[in-house]
Amino acid sequence: MQCNNWAEHLQQASYQAANDEDKLKIGTNIARMMHDNEIYPTWAGFRNQLYFAESFAKPMLPWLKSAEVTGAFGADTIAWLETIGETNALDIFEPVLRFSAQRWLLPKEGAEYRVDVVPILIYAWQARKGGEVVENLPKLTAERIINGVEWANLEQTAEWHRRLAMTYRDAECWDDARKHFEKALELDSGMWRALAGIAMLHYRREEYEEAIKCHEAILIAVEADTSHDETFKTINGRWFSYSNMGQIYNALSLKIDTEFTRETFALDTKSIECYRQAVKHKPTDYEALARCIYYYHQITQWNEPEESDGTAEGLSEKHTDTPDVPTAFECHEHVMKLAREVDGTLRDDKHTNLVHFLMEYKYDSGDYYQILSNAARETDQLEWLQERYRAAITAARVDLQPVTAACLSLCLADMYYKYGDQDKAMRIWEGIGLQSAQSTKVESEITYARWQALNKLGMHCITKAFEDESQADKWIGRMERIIARQHGRRGAAAAVQNSLPPNEIVLYVAAWYCKQGHNDEARELVKPHVKEALVILSDDDPSNDAQGYINMSNAFTAIRDDVNAIAVLQAIRQMKKGVTVLASDSKKATDDGAALASKTNESSVAAEADAAPKEPTPGDVDEAKGESGEDDDDEEADPIWSCDGPCVRTFTDFDDAICCRMGCALFCKKCYALFLQDRIPFRVCSRAHEHLEVPPLQTRFKEGELVVEGKVMTLDEWKKGIKKSWGL
Repeated sequence: MQCNNWAEHLQQASYQAANDEDKLKIGTNIARMMHDNEIYPTWAGFRNQLYFAESFAKPMLPWLKSAEVTGAFGADTIAWLETIGETNALDIFEPVLRFSAQRWLLPKEGAEYRVDVVPILIYAWQARKGGEVVENLPKLTAERIINGVEWANLEQTAEWHRRLAMTYRDAECWDDARKHFEKALELDSGMWRALAGIAMLHYRREEYEEAIKCHEAILIAVEADTSHDETFKTINGRWFSYSNMGQIYNALSLKIDTEFTRETFALDTKSIECYRQAVKHKPTDYEALARCIYYYHQITQWNEPEESDGTAEGLSEKHTDTPDVPTAFECHEHVMKLAREVDGTLRDDKHTNLVHFLMEYKYDSGDYYQILSNAARETDQLEWLQERYRAAITAARVDLQPVTAACLSLCLADMYYKYGDQDKAMRIWEGIGLQSAQSTKVESEITYARWQALNKLGMHCITKAFEDESQADKWIGRMERIIARQHGRRGAAAAVQNSLPPNEIVLYVAAWYCKQGHNDEARELVKPHVKEALVILSDDDPSNDAQGYINMSNAFTAIRDDVNAIAVLQAIRQMKKGVTVLASDSKKATDDGAALASKTNESSVAAEADAAPKEPTPGDVDEAKGESGEDDDDEEADPIWSCDGPCVRTFTDFDDAICCRMGCALFCKKCYALFLQDRIPFRVCSRAHEHLEVPPLQTRFKEGELVVEGKVMTLDEWKKGIKKSWGL
């Protein structure tokens, strides 16, 4: 039976306008919906408290009261229908709410309803029956919970006490929660899930040591349990406890420092050991796997000797002051061991869990691709990782996920380009960048992958042009043809007349024109970039200003307008109370000013917009594996760029950044020194290119301002000058 939005449609339906056949069909279905235990599971778990109101109950009455309907059911249903009328229409919901109460307090395994939602449904229904108006999501209180429990009137078993305790815990009625968890254990000493509830209670109250003791006891109890199968014990016991202990040790570490440091190393190690066990017991826990991978990557950063060149040989030295800390090379080995272990487990679709992990973290600019490819290079396992990416691409195509397949192909091309076969990389970039989508939906979703592919292809072409100017026409011509193809016309000049949208490949050609002295052509080519950036900086959405500045700086850097390029890059930085934060204001995260991402980092994948708050329903996930307890720090700046050198660090401003004028790379000072010495162990940029160094900002300015050659001016004043000089 299809139950989606049936109640909302019924509000609009006219009983008088329906024929007898429709009256019978609709009325019979409503009666079954409201008085049949076999039908309740198809809809009861998807309704929130707003549904259990007269506005939904009264429209059902005429359909239920017709003679055709009453004659279609047995005595029990007929007797129930006879008790309901206009004055007590809300009673129509009592049977389904009693069903929900059963799934709240005494559910069958796998059929649980959320402990924090069902009591709200019951309270809202009871309050409306008493004449109260309940519009907003009601808050659970001890009184409301116990009223619902008494109304449900179910047998008070150990499971009843455990589920009630969970409700009290979620309502932060700590003492009541503890009392009922302990009562559950008193009635059933082997109920380790009640002990898990106490562990969560301690965690919510930040009583971390007590929570750890509970989880350790759970792991012992699980092994002695003979009443559940191994799958149940693994997911609800072993994985649950290891995953939560990982969070607990992480929370203890965060109390000391928000980043991975030697002071927190012992706690961080315990946290990662627990997460590794969580992955072992549940290989689909990709979040735990990502935490482990990210941890080992961070250790390679602060464990790196100052004289290291980023190669395996340079990263294999132990720090004598902290001998237990693994070397960077050992961290890379840990990352690859994790990847291989997960690759040895299969999902139901017969793809390995590593394949699914790669599909989930699919972007070549993301942390996890960079960490995996770097670890594979350091441990001489690139061919294996490339094969796994090819497997993930195939899986994505089989599953009809063209965008995922394209993004994974970009990762594979990046490995080919950096570490081996440039021709293969070029073929992939051209295939993605110039392909035609099969539908409007795919066309819009694949824009990012196509944009990235063309940028990478352009980067390769401009590098080749600079390295061998005798072949420059070949490579520049290739880019000009791509630009023309995008606009259905021949030649870069023709494409310009067609108002190019911002695209990095245009900047590469403009940089080449500028080098050849064709400054006017270069300016015309990047004018759409400048125009688009001005539009972004002039709208009423400050959240996209950083992108506008970056688009503008790319154009200025390409045509050697260093004054404005530096002004724009220096403007992208943290503000505190409306005033810029300078490097001299506080100690930076690292000597180079790199902002090591905190332990709460989850992914660098392009962020999705936050979903609007949603009214919870009973059938949502019943109990989370634990809350992180990690608050966002509004004062902390988000990273805005990452180094393309071996450090892969992220930074919160462009102070001391070195930008390739061709747009090929961004370096920190340390990696730029390695680049100049040809000591970077993979292909990146070219020493034949020119680079722009961004000096640290010395002059403070306010929101709506920027600094140009040491002079503070308003953004509006600066934009006006740019528009005038560019004829926009």
